[in-house]
Amino acid sequence: METKVKKREWVKTVAIIFLAVMLVLTFFSNTIMNHSLPEVATANVTSGTINAKIRGQGTVSANETYDVTIKQTRKVGSIKVKARRSRRATCCSRSRPRNRTSSSRRRPIWNRWS
Repeated sequence: METKVKKREWVKTVAIIFLAVMLVLTFFSNTIMNHSLPEVATANVTSGTINAKIRGQGTVSANETYDVTIKQTRKVGSIKVKARRSRRATCCSRSRPRNRTSSSRRRPIWNRWS
């Protein structure tokens, strides 16, 4: 009879401990979940542009090349290109205004040297 009472007490103790652990985990589950989430900083919204800056040094090279070919032939009708200034000139290197003639103003790049 004493063994049955000891077994009941042991089962009762385990059940109480289990229910207590479940109760504690239920109350603190949201806190435990938030502790494992990453923290994020926020800022107020302002107008402007997004500046993506990547800094580094090195050489960029392709891992592999891929040739694109088609079986049909195509004829190019026209290529539309705007003529623009050379980017080598700086704001301080030009001391006098450019001399533009009407013939060279809107001619495409490939026709200038012909």
